[in-house]
Amino acid sequence: MKINYKLSDTKYDLKSGLAVAALSLPIAVAYSEMIGLPPESGIFTVVFSLICYFIFGSSKDLIMGPDSATIALIAASIFAVGGLSDEINSRFIALTTIVSAVIFFICGFFRLGFISNFISKPILVGFLNGVAVVLIISQLTKFTGVKIINSNSVIGLFEFLGNLSGIHYPTFIIGITALLIIQLLGLKSRRLPSQLMIILISVFAVSFFDLKDFGIIFTPEIQSGVPVPVIPDFSLLSEYYDEILINASAIVLISYANTVLVGKSISRDRHNYDPDREFYAMGFVNIVNGIFRGFPASGSSSRTLVNINSGAKTKYSMVFAAVSIIVVVLFFSKEFSLIPAAVFAAIIIDAAIGIFKVKELNNIRKFSKTEFRISMICMSGVMLIGVLDGILIALVLSLLNIIRISSNPKEFELVFNPDTGLAEPAGADNENLSRNEFFIYRFEASMLFFNSDYFRKKLFERISGRTDLKLLIIDANPVNYIDVTSGNSLCEIISELNKTNVKVIFFGAVQDIEKKYSELLFKNKNNSGYFFPDIRSALEYYDKQILK
Repeated sequence: MKINYKLSDTKYDLKSGLAVAALSLPIAVAYSEMIGLPPESGIFTVVFSLICYFIFGSSKDLIMGPDSATIALIAASIFAVGGLSDEINSRFIALTTIVSAVIFFICGFFRLGFISNFISKPILVGFLNGVAVVLIISQLTKFTGVKIINSNSVIGLFEFLGNLSGIHYPTFIIGITALLIIQLLGLKSRRLPSQLMIILISVFAVSFFDLKDFGIIFTPEIQSGVPVPVIPDFSLLSEYYDEILINASAIVLISYANTVLVGKSISRDRHNYDPDREFYAMGFVNIVNGIFRGFPASGSSSRTLVNINSGAKTKYSMVFAAVSIIVVVLFFSKEFSLIPAAVFAAIIIDAAIGIFKVKELNNIRKFSKTEFRISMICMSGVMLIGVLDGILIALVLSLLNIIRISSNPKEFELVFNPDTGLAEPAGADNENLSRNEFFIYRFEASMLFFNSDYFRKKLFERISGRTDLKLLIIDANPVNYIDVTSGNSLCEIISELNKTNVKVIFFGAVQDIEKKYSELLFKNKNNSGYFFPDIRSALEYYDKQILK
């Protein structure tokens, strides 16, 4: 990496780095607690994510680190496997992280950036809303002391309501107080590190009021301030192959889509943002995290906004953030054991509240009832049957919806308007422009095997009864792809029409489509295929060749 750093930027990058560290540190420890890892696992995940993305990432603003969606996926995989000891759990998560890194590298090699497009906005909103609910349910035990077995689904909520008599009031008072303080501090200023503030307040309160005598569960002490690499336990693949591969693939899909969304929508240097390079950056982030017993990372919208709003000038704000966290770990590790688990539960619940998008869900409902249903099915699936199964169901539904739309696209008659020189949809206001001798047809989709019969059916419905028809003009502008099945079907249609003395021509086809059309027509010995750049030139052909 070429170093060309201005010392005048240091004060801005240092300020932003401290703000990012203040937000990242408590979230990292909270997420570690959630998936049964020691605090240092989350801390090292943050540090290595920041440093690796600083080296390999394409955005100067995007902050990489633990993310609620990927944590929910990890938690779901642990819940699905069940009964793992702490040591095997740690190795399982590390190996899943490393396998996700390998998949990232493979995706980068084959330039599969388009896969993020399969996570539509309704799916992403439904998924994140479902994750928000699951995250809140998963923290109810730490937040209130009520024991819950099914903490990764909505069933846990009913368990909680049925066991309200088991509330541990000192724990609940700490949890609800912490949540209210975080919310109030957040309302006062988004730049204020409310998560760090509540940790400092809780450490002071525990020390001053000697709260360790009230049966409250506290965070384990950080055992090591120095990360130690370990050899991945690949033997786990033989026993948990399906779980690891499926979860790693889901992590890649969700975290990449989320990271690209943050990079394209929030980052200030969007013109330099390279989605394909991000595969490699995220691969290096996760492989290092896995080797040091961390967990997967993703682009964070909240921390990226903090980085930008705090005035960061360069990527070195990431380095300052990482160094700040290391300093805290080296000199204040014992203080972490004075933080009640309920405080970290409050931090996660606050994050979950922040990712629940009521307004966006309502906007989707107003725009499309079908996409709203897909979003709600995704959300319900995550809450009822688990994070992984919920997102898979939503993906299948989304693909089926795409196929449904592509199978039955809009199609209509066009008429030529001599005043504008353009073809426009036929309607009551321009019916006088319709001609019996020729028919202009538009099919608003690519021509594929699953809509070829629909194309044929609708076309013949449109031209049936037109005894004076001499020319069919097909608007090829919307067609950006044609497969063999549709091409052969089109040749059959042309042959049938030619037998009734109706010629077929095209206008507006791009070069690649025109080439494929021509090859298919020549192969089928059909000499009636003609291509024109626009409707006016097509009609000039009609006037000169057909009417002569």
